[in-house]
Order: sequence, then structure tokens, then C-alpha cells
Amino acid sequence: MTSRKTRLTIQPFKYVSMSEVTLEQAQKSWEKLEKALVRIFARDHQDLSFEELYRTAYNLVLHRYGELLYEGLERGFHYQAQLVRSTVQSRAHRSEVLLESLRTRWQLYKNAVRTVRDVFMYADRSFIRSTGRTPVYELGMSAFRDDVLRDQTFATQLVDAMLDVVTRSRLGEQPPLTLLRDTLDMYIELDMYAEAFEGRFLRVSREFYTLAAARVLQTCSGRSYLQHVREWFLFEEKLANECLAVRTTRTALQTLLGEILLSEHLNEILDTTDTGFLQLLQSQRLEDLQMMYDLLMRIPEGVDAMRGRLAPYVREKVRADLVRGASALEQPLEWVARAMHLKDEFYNLLAALQMDPKFVRAVQEGFEEALNECPCAQEFLSLYIDKALRESPSISREATRAALEHASGLFRLLRNKDVFEQHYKVHLSRRLLRRFASNTVVPPSANDDAEQHFISKLREECGAVYTAKLEAILQDMRTSDELNAAYRRHQEMIQLYGSRARPMLQVCVITNGIWPVAEAPTAQIPACHPELVEITQEYEKFYHERHAKRRLQWLLHQGSAELCMRLSDEGPALSLKVTSLQMLILLLFNNAEALTVQEMLRLLQFPGLSPELMRALRALCDSRHAILVRAANGPVICNRDVFRVNKAFQSTTLDIDLTDTDHVDENAGVERAARSSELLERDRRPEITACVMRILKRRQELEHSQLVAQVIDELHNRFVPTVAEVKREIEALLEREYIARESDELTVYRYIP
Repeated sequence: MTSRKTRLTIQPFKYVSMSEVTLEQAQKSWEKLEKALVRIFARDHQDLSFEELYRTAYNLVLHRYGELLYEGLERGFHYQAQLVRSTVQSRAHRSEVLLESLRTRWQLYKNAVRTVRDVFMYADRSFIRSTGRTPVYELGMSAFRDDVLRDQTFATQLVDAMLDVVTRSRLGEQPPLTLLRDTLDMYIELDMYAEAFEGRFLRVSREFYTLAAARVLQTCSGRSYLQHVREWFLFEEKLANECLAVRTTRTALQTLLGEILLSEHLNEILDTTDTGFLQLLQSQRLEDLQMMYDLLMRIPEGVDAMRGRLAPYVREKVRADLVRGASALEQPLEWVARAMHLKDEFYNLLAALQMDPKFVRAVQEGFEEALNECPCAQEFLSLYIDKALRESPSISREATRAALEHASGLFRLLRNKDVFEQHYKVHLSRRLLRRFASNTVVPPSANDDAEQHFISKLREECGAVYTAKLEAILQDMRTSDELNAAYRRHQEMIQLYGSRARPMLQVCVITNGIWPVAEAPTAQIPACHPELVEITQEYEKFYHERHAKRRLQWLLHQGSAELCMRLSDEGPALSLKVTSLQMLILLLFNNAEALTVQEMLRLLQFPGLSPELMRALRALCDSRHAILVRAANGPVICNRDVFRVNKAFQSTTLDIDLTDTDHVDENAGVERAARSSELLERDRRPEITACVMRILKRRQELEHSQLVAQVIDELHNRFVPTVAEVKREIEALLEREYIARESDELTVYRYIP
């Protein structure tokens, strides 16, 4: 018996020919799938074999019955969608019931479509993709969209139910907004939101809020109306956050609300008698003002309308409080205090307006325009700073810094800053020269830091050129402190070996042309008092040993002295604080009972009767402290007038200050103003000339109006020149042939290298 091995051979797979699956068999396979489809949508598919269903669908596609499969599937989806519509419509007696039923059926339908997609996955990936047909899931969604949401009757019924929920919510009821949100999500998923809901939603919103706004305006005040509008906006924002996921609808709704509630009633809101914009500004009702701003900023024209009313209000208020109230020139400090109070008041308004740049600019422009209408603004501000810096040693550093910070804020709004510089230099020089008001040893000023701090503020605002002379004045004071310290040691050495007391001399050496002091004729120290002659010559020698090539000129009308004087043998010893010029006049009466003005001029070696000498004599003869008696009664002092010591003088105090000579001269203020105006014009002319030359050198050629405009624009931070001033300097440059006119165009200037 023989044994033979069995050989196993793997044969190639034999495909069943197409003729083996007939159309009848294919239809029976589809009927099986169709029944399974119905059971899947009916949620009765627990005992179905999805593997068998998948294989059946696979075989149909494989045997080229994909068209049969796809058409049957499409019919099945449409049937199930229509079934959903009829089921939901049968329960549409209330909006919530309709939406709840639709939400439930939509979720079941969507889950069933996903299951069907899994069964027909092979068809989805092969036949449907290769033929360019709609995929299974999208086919089911399309059937729901066409048979449910695009049915005219049901679509109207559904949108009405959604809008009913929205309207009831706006009226204060609390319908379930989750139903609305889920329904809108369905519309968004099926790409029907804008087509079916958005347009009607905005139309209903317009109708609702148009009626609501009219009703509230008829029964409530402007403030109550704004409160209602704010609540409506807040409600719609909350509704949008909970239900409206589409950004375009939110934007369109906000625009619609702004148009209906604000734009159409803008003038009524802003000009209401009790709660209009101007009334809120005047009464400083910041909360209501902030509410108005928060609402009106939602519409494009709202902020501009408020700004258009704010700028005139600021101008008129500043004019009323400052410009028309500036007639009392004797109260500059109160004027500056009012200006700062107004500035703080406007700052509080701006804080309520969220510091909106448009409102900040409106307030600055209005305040600046009205502030600069006051002709004394620069002088008043300088006097305020002068007071703050004079009092700085007696108050805290923080208080001084705060006052200077407020002052620098006003300074930024001034236009003619060179006028302020002129006044500030005068007040600065007076402050610093008060350190030398007595013959006692005075330490360096306690407010040097404050002076330097404010000058640094001016430098930041206007540049180093603006503060160059101010810093030079402070440097002169520091140099004088060093000189006085050295001279005191020199005097102490002399007195150590001397046998008699000597007058104490303290000198402030200032630079000519930097300090704003008027030059006066040099007075000769009377020879009748050799101690004064000796100490002045001694100081000159001491100074020239250190600065040999410098020339000293004594400005006696700027200095001060303290004299111990007895007007009669029985009278008390008076301590007089006088100017250096008054001191020289009084010392002349040590050797004479009476003197004429002509004799005083001869002894003092004055060339004539100067205004400084007349003011000094008037102060000595003033009725309040008549140290001297004038024989003549006329208002004008002449060379023949006789002066004598008032031996009958009586005073309640032994310390008398006669250094203030301006109050006895009615023309002192006029003369000072005229001199200031003259100096101002003298300083401005070279600046305008230099500016014209800079512009033409840079541009080479320029038309007249453009040149004038550019000059004014470049100089506006320091001062605002008039067109006539610029034209005058241009004519002067033409005469001096620094620039020339074009031969063919006389209005065009060109630079001559």
C-alpha cells in the first residue's frame, strides 16, 4: 500500500458575474435595506445586524446597482423628513411645545442619519464620490431642509413661535431660551439662518422698539428714557450671548437699536430741559453724563453731537468765570484759583466721558481759546507761581509740587508763552533779590529745588532756549552765594583786627542783559558817610581780585537796607527797611535839616530827576509813613521842592517797611506795561526774522501766504505773531537783500545764498 501526499493549491478569487445578480434580486436587497432604514428612524434597530446590512449595501454597489441604492435612500430620507414635519405640526398648539417637539425630533433624525451613513459607508466612499453626488449625511440634511424648514406653512409657523419667545422675553416673561438657542443652532447647521430667521427677527425688533421708544418718551423724562434704553441694550446683549451665535445678527441688531432708540431721538435726548447734555454738564451729574456717553457712543453721530455742544459750553463758561471776571486786576491769585477749579471740573467731566480723545480735544480747544482771550492770563499765572514759590519754605514739598503741577497744566494752554516768560523773569528776580533784603547773614534759598523743578517743567514744554535766561539767573544766585560766603570771611578778618563795628554788606552780582532790571543812573555814595564808601570800594577791590576784566555797576534802586533812625531827640529809634536809593537819600539828612531836589541830585551825582528817584521820594513822603515832609503841595516833584525830616512822625510800630514804591506812583503800572510791551516787541522781531530765514533757506522759494502760514505755525508754541508782524519782517529782509522777489511772480520769495 502506497501513501501519496495531498497538495493544496490556492485558486484565484472568482468574481460572481453581473448576470448572476438580477434586478429582481437587487430590488429585494434594497427592500431589506429599506425596512432596516425605517426601523433605524423608528429607533427599533436593536436586533438588526449592521454587518449584514453593510454587506448588502456593499454588494449592491459592487454589482453596479448604486443608482438603485441612492434613489431609494433619497426617497427614504424625504419620507422620514415629512414624517417629522407632520409629527411636529400635530403638536403646535403652543410655541414652547412646538419648539420642544422639533428639537427632540431633530436630534432623533440627526442620529438616525448618522447611523444610516455608517451602513452606507461603502456607497458613500465609492459610488457617490465617483459620480459627484451628495454624500449620505448631507443628503439626509438636505431632505430635512427641503421637506421641513422650507415648507411654507410650517416655516412660517416655526419662525412665529421663535419670535413669540423673543417678544415674550422682551416683555419681561421668562420663556425657555434654550429652545430658541437649539432651534437657531439647527438653522445655522442647515445653512438657513439668514434666509429664514434673521430678516424677520430684525423687522420684528424694529417694530417692537419703535413702539416702546415712543411710549416711554411720552410718559417719562429724558433720564428715565436713557435708563430704559440702557436696560434694552443690556437685555439684547444678554439675549445675543445666550441665543444669537451669528456675529452679523448681533452687529445688525446693535445698529438697529442705535438707530431706533438713539439716532431718531438724538436732539430730544441732548436738548431735554431737565436732563439734556448741557444741563448735566452744568449740574455736574457725572453718573447721568457717563450713562449718556455710554449709550450715544454706540451711534456714529452721537459723540460728534455731544462734542459739538461741549466745546461752546467750555468756551462760554471759561469766558464767564475768567475773561469777564478778570477786570479785578488786583486779585490775580483768585483768578488763577478759579481757572484751576474750572480745569479740575472739566477733568471730572472728561473722566465721566471715559477720557474720549474727541472730548479731550474739545475741552482743550475751548478752554485754551477762552483762556487766551484774557489779556492778563500770563501775568496772573506768573503771580500765582511767585506766591507758591515764596511760600514753599513754610509748606510741605508735596503741596508746592502740587501747586506747580497745576500751574504747569495752565501754562500748556497759554499761547503767548514769551509774555509769560517776561513776567516770570521779573517775579523770579524779585523773589531771589529778597534774599538780600537785610544785612544779616542769609543762607541759600530753601526753595532752590522748587525753582529748578518748575524751570525744568518749562524746559520740557518749550525747550532749552526758552529757559536759558531763567537758568542763568539761578546760576547768578549760586555764584553770588559763593562770593558772599568768601566776602563774609574777608569781613570777619577785617573786623577781628578792627576797633569799630562796620556795616554788613551783602551783594548780589547779576549778569547784564539776563536779569529784567531797568538800568538807572549810577548814584555816588555820599562822602558824609565814609563807612559806606569804604565798604563799597572794599567789595569792588575784593571782586576785581577774582574777576579782573569785569565791570561792576551799582543798581541802588534794586537793593535794600535796614537803617536805625531817630527822627527827633525825644522820639524812639525806628528800624526802617528801605531801598538802597532811599537809604542814600535819608543819609543826606544827617548833615542837613532840609534839602532841595537839586541839592540831592548834586550830592548823589545824578544827571537829572529820574522816575526811580521820584518814586523813592514819594514813598518817603507817603501819608502812611511820612518820614520826610515836602514843602510843595503839587502832584509833580520838581528840582525846587524842599524836603525835610518829619520830626512829628508817629507810628504804632517801630519796624517800618518802605521798599514798596509802586503804590505811590499811579503811572508805575502803566510805565511797566509800556516797557514790557516794548521789550516784547524787541525780542519777537529777531525770532520772526530767524524763522523766515530758516524756512526760506530750507525751501529756497515760497509763496507769500504759505510763508506767513509756516512762520505762524513754527512760532505758535512760543507766541502767535500777527500777519502784519510777519509781513514787516519780510519787508525788512527784502530791504537788506537777504531774500528777493521773483521777477515774474512778485508774491514768491526766494532765498539769496
